[in-house]
Amino acid sequence: MKLTKFIVFLLLGLGFGANVFAQEPIYTNADDAYMDGKYKDAIRLYEKSLEKKPNPGNMRKLADCYHILRNFPKALEWFEKLCDTDSANTRDHLMLAKMLKTASRYDEAELQADRYLKSGGNAETAGLIKRSCEFSREALAGETGFTITPTDFNSEESDFAPVLYGKGLVFTSNREHGSLVTWTDEKTGALFHDLYYVDLSKSPSEVAPLDGPINSNLNDAAATFTLDENITYFTRNRTISRKELRKDKAVGTLNIFESTYDGKKWKGTRKLKFNADEYSTGHPTISEDGQMLFFVSDAPGGQGGADIYVSYKKGDTWGKPENLGPEINTPEDEMFPMFYKNNVLFFATEGHEGLGGLDVFYVTYIDGKWGAVKNPGYPLNSPYDDFGITVTTLGSTGYISSNRPGGKGQDDIYYFKSRPKILGTVADATTNEPLEEVKVVIEDGTGTSQTLSSDAKGEFSTFTQQKITLMVRTSKDDYEEGKHIIKAQDVGALWEIRVDLKLIPKSLFTVEGFVTDSITGNILEGVTVSVMEQKDARDDVTKEDGSYKVKLGKVPATYYVSYQKDGYVPVIRSFDTKGLERKKFIMDVAMVPGRGYIIEASVVDKSTRMPVPGMKIIEMTAAEDSMLQRITTDEGGRCLMVGNPELQTYLITQTSKKYFSDRQDVPQMGRNSGPKVTVQLEVSPYETGGVVQTVYFDYDRAKVTRKARSLITPLIYFLTDNPETQVELAGHTDSRGSDSYNLKLSQRRADAVKEFIAEKGVDPSRITTVGYGESRLAENCPDGVDCSEDQHYENRRCEMRVIGLDAKVPDMSAADKMGQE
Repeated sequence: MKLTKFIVFLLLGLGFGANVFAQEPIYTNADDAYMDGKYKDAIRLYEKSLEKKPNPGNMRKLADCYHILRNFPKALEWFEKLCDTDSANTRDHLMLAKMLKTASRYDEAELQADRYLKSGGNAETAGLIKRSCEFSREALAGETGFTITPTDFNSEESDFAPVLYGKGLVFTSNREHGSLVTWTDEKTGALFHDLYYVDLSKSPSEVAPLDGPINSNLNDAAATFTLDENITYFTRNRTISRKELRKDKAVGTLNIFESTYDGKKWKGTRKLKFNADEYSTGHPTISEDGQMLFFVSDAPGGQGGADIYVSYKKGDTWGKPENLGPEINTPEDEMFPMFYKNNVLFFATEGHEGLGGLDVFYVTYIDGKWGAVKNPGYPLNSPYDDFGITVTTLGSTGYISSNRPGGKGQDDIYYFKSRPKILGTVADATTNEPLEEVKVVIEDGTGTSQTLSSDAKGEFSTFTQQKITLMVRTSKDDYEEGKHIIKAQDVGALWEIRVDLKLIPKSLFTVEGFVTDSITGNILEGVTVSVMEQKDARDDVTKEDGSYKVKLGKVPATYYVSYQKDGYVPVIRSFDTKGLERKKFIMDVAMVPGRGYIIEASVVDKSTRMPVPGMKIIEMTAAEDSMLQRITTDEGGRCLMVGNPELQTYLITQTSKKYFSDRQDVPQMGRNSGPKVTVQLEVSPYETGGVVQTVYFDYDRAKVTRKARSLITPLIYFLTDNPETQVELAGHTDSRGSDSYNLKLSQRRADAVKEFIAEKGVDPSRITTVGYGESRLAENCPDGVDCSEDQHYENRRCEMRVIGLDAKVPDMSAADKMGQE
């Protein structure tokens, strides 16, 4: 007989309720009672039988009865007795390990987990128990961020699954409510469950069954409401026959129903279309925007047991449910989801690291992706079953269901308050390395403060109060004092506030000076002075006297300083602190009126994506291919250049023994453009035999076009920087024209490119030319084949190939063809 905790935990009955005045069957056989789901009767009969004669099979069923009814102390008692016999099996050791963990007997639970594993159990399951034991030790020993108290509206029966509604809560209960006709669960002997409303604005709280057709003669439970409270979705069990019961169906499957409020009353109930008789769906929760409905189901194809699914609203219907996947769902049962503020999903399970029984977990939903599953810890969770949570609007208070000791009934609803936990890190602003023994003072503005110290990982943590603005101050020798303000809305974040602090090393170097107008000599106020280093950037603005001062870091590096002000051409300076112990750099700058912008250029290795230091970058005019400026990249593969908004320019890398050149256009800056553009060049190691560039020709022409000249420029620099290199220029044509004519035309094309390169100062003896005519078509367009002009264009080309060099060159033809006409 299969009984998933999903169905048992909803505590819904068999679906053929009996009037309490009807005659109950009298069981004389424990196994019959067990098979019929009459666990209380089965317990009485099994215990009576075991008084007369020990029987491991009956011990196991008795322990299971107690576990099904969530009586963990008695389940533990009988699983212990069972595991002391020679008849204990793998599952018995697993169940005992779980019960020992629930009883906070962690050392014994770990030993039983080992026995379970040695007897053939699953390694991941055993590992989860042992990790949960360690988590529980830490959670119970550490400081807590929650206070929790039972509510005054609990009954002696089962009260659980609260949800916000009206001025109070709607929750599930099987308490007496004065009806002349009541229905009982033949499994437990308890009354069927209904949905109740408690008005929390009144004292004492007033409780009454929810009006309308939502409550029926079946079990009705676990509701959710749209934000306007005009639609509710809730769980109801399906009616089954006693014949079905005997076919291993101890409870009726669950379905999700919908009801609509017309402003005065709830009207009718409708079963959602994705329900099925073969498996259960229940425990719904709807998003604030009304577009996502999360629920639980034991449908086939899940992660195991009951999983959480989501359905998206499509017009007036709900779409096909989607499983949330193994990051959230586990081989255990996931139950009672609650979606908070459209970005936090709460749920209960035994499948993640917890304190015992069911624990409440939560996971954030950001940009369509789920984050890591988190356990909020003790006392929100306990070694017993904790589930069915709801969180109020601010997130600082809420309600949770639990069967922990000290309550009034079987399951009770508890009210909780939370204090958010500050989780902070401290790192060096220059190196990003964590800093330990940093003094961290947290002030709340009321005179109350906490003093902490970061650990070896640069981490610190503490709890604080809600709805306040905090000041976090940091101090450490050789570092500037720092401060960070946590605003009130940040403190309202759900239970955790992450603060990443950067400490600036006390400066060994400074750069300072005055900025003036180069023509009038007047001081310039409001000039933005930016100092850029490989891992850092710092700014200052010139004061009324035109002065500025920027403190630098402790790490020796190459620095760039840029000066920018509307109406003036930017200025760039650089200096190096390597090999220096301490120095003040004085840089007085005279700025020329006019327009300009900053080009931040970088070079990376195309294959490794690593920066390439020491690479020269040249800015060229697009119209005349004349050089405007040349600068070398720093340790981070970067450099700064001044751009002229009146010119169209491009950047080219000056090649080395290792890399072939790259060419990138610089976006032209208009009068209303920003102050900086970023250009990245990608260089590739080269090899002999590879095509390094391809240029194209007009039909029946051998003249090098302007577009082709710009593509040949990187090859010219390559040949200039590598004087031992030999290249081949291979001319080609399309298939139109005679073979002899095309052979001559292709040779003329190769010779034209050679002539253009030689005009730029390259020794022509290093260049071999050869014409292949139409014998090597790039596009399959031989004589007699009808091809487009674009295809013919691809065949009218000159390929440049390295034929003599020890280093390596890649085939760049495909990349360089992109964007050509």
